[in-house]
Formats: sequence, C-alpha cells, structure tokens
Amino acid sequence: YKDSTSYIKYYVQDIAGKIVSGPIFKQKDRTNLTYLVKDEYPYIAIHSFPFFGKTILDISEDEYLYVLKSKEFKIDIYDSNGGYLRSIEHKFENRIFSKSKVLDRYKETDYGYNLGDGVALKMIEQADNLPETWPAIDHMFIDDENLIWVSTIVDNDEVYEWWILDNSGELIHNFEWPRNKPIQTVRNNKLYTIEENPKTFEKEVVQYQ
Repeated sequence: YKDSTSYIKYYVQDIAGKIVSGPIFKQKDRTNLTYLVKDEYPYIAIHSFPFFGKTILDISEDEYLYVLKSKEFKIDIYDSNGGYLRSIEHKFENRIFSKSKVLDRYKETDYGYNLGDGVALKMIEQADNLPETWPAIDHMFIDDENLIWVSTIVDNDEVYEWWILDNSGELIHNFEWPRNKPIQTVRNNKLYTIEENPKTFEKEVVQYQ
C-alpha cells in the first residue's frame, strides 16, 4: 500500500461462481494516506480520500466495459474480453484543490475524526503528495438504455453537476443534483438514490420519475 501499486482485477464467473476467464481487466486501486498511530499498541492507519483520483468501471446492457480515471473526463470503452475499442472525451476545468479549505471542511462536518483522535486530519496535514486539483469525476454508470451518466465535481460543495451522454459521447443534458442524495442508477425511466430518512436517520432507496 505504500511502496507498490495495487490493482483491482476483474474476472468472469459462471452462475455457480466458477471462474470462466480472467483477469480480463485490471484497474489501479485508490491512493491511500497512512499515519503511524503511537498508541499503547502502535499501528499504521490507512485511509482513502475523495480528493485523490480513482478508477471507475461499469458494464452496459450490451456488455461493453466503460472505464474512466476520475482525474479527467475521459471514458475508455472495451469489449467484454477487455479489448480496447474507443474513447469519449470532454473538456473539463477541474476544481482547484485547497488544503486549508479541505481541513476546515473536515473540521466543520466532524468527518475528519472518523478514524479516532483526529487521525484523518493528521494524515492530510502531514501529506506531501496532495493534488493540485480535485478529480473531474465522482461517479459514472450506464443505464438500461445505454446512456452514460457522469457526475462532475464543481465548486459548489452541496451539488454535483451530472452529465447525460449518448452512446457516441454526445452531451444530451446536464443538471445539478444534491450530493446528499447520491444517484445510484436509472432503470425504466426511473432514477434511484440513497437518502437518509430525516425521522429515522436510516438510509433508504428513493425513486424519482
């Protein structure tokens, strides 16, 4: 996790779980920060943060692989055997990364303390490999009509700007959507999110027309 690159590998399995082929594809795993916690029983804490790039993969109804590295708006398309076919690219100006603003935001939301004793905040404070910009993309999926849905990271911390692309990569529509209602998928012209119930504080699947 520190001195070598780790990968996520994808295999094809049959319905019984037997591997048919693979790995047909592999992606670079997330970047993690580490911190030595000098406790009674010292240990190395490991955590991934949203300001680092990540790789995202989804499979369309016609069994093509759509892959992107979130630092840029570029989607590579592969066949079901992992063979490269083509790419979709759009110009996008990445949001500037500010270490001080990120630390302030984590302190406000208390998110920086989720590892205990402010470990996450200490990781960011001591990191020497922080990016100059945020990734362009947060999430991507392909709906049941093979439309490509991509959420982009904009200056407003409360929303993502979603882009809907057709199969050729042409922009059909874009719109802003609250970050606290993350879109999971679209099926049969209905949009599904995961949201917190304000009364029970439990996570719920919510459907929109």
